Amino acid sequence: METILAVMLATAVILFGTLISLGNERQRKAIDGLREQVFLWAVQDLKIKREHLVRTVQVPDPLDWLNKITSKIRGYDLQLQIIENTASVGLYISLRQYKNRLFSTFTG
Repeated sequence: METILAVMLATAVILFGTLISLGNERQRKAIDGLREQVFLWAVQDLKIKREHLVRTVQVPDPLDWLNKITSKIRGYDLQLQIIENTASVGLYISLRQYKNRLFSTFTG
């Protein structure tokens, strides 16, 4: 009698543990699905906001804008220039204060 009771109790504990594990797995899958949906929603929201900004923000002269921003931040004019030749396109930065020159090329 005691052995039958012990076997039934062990079976009940194992069955109960299995049910809990299955429930946890189902909840994990549901949470993963929600996480994926939130991520996709956030990406789509960023795309919409970027498209809106592309339509509303206009920078007629990007080089002049960059010169003004760097002048405000650094306190002196970097005198940015775009130098073009047949091999590459480069951005030339002249730092008068330090008498340094920086030439960066962009091929494309």
